Amino acid sequence: MRRNRAKRLMRAAYDRERDMLAGAAETAGDSLNVLFIYNGGKGTRQAPFRFDRVSMDMNSLCRKVCAAAVRGRA
Repeated sequence: MRRNRAKRLMRAAYDRERDMLAGAAETAGDSLNVLFIYNGGKGTRQAPFRFDRVSMDMNSLCRKVCAAAVRGRA
């Protein structure tokens, strides 16, 4: 149940960032493959999954990927 909730929240958060990532990949003249792996919370505290936190983390990750794509293009 916990894993399914994590997957649903990650998928929803990714859907919000999809256009930003596609734009970064296009700017870099490259393609992008995305894979998320839920590790069951190993090494993290077992706090309940909340969409706002997952979304914030996904946004941060996507901004880093986009910045790297832009740097790689320069």
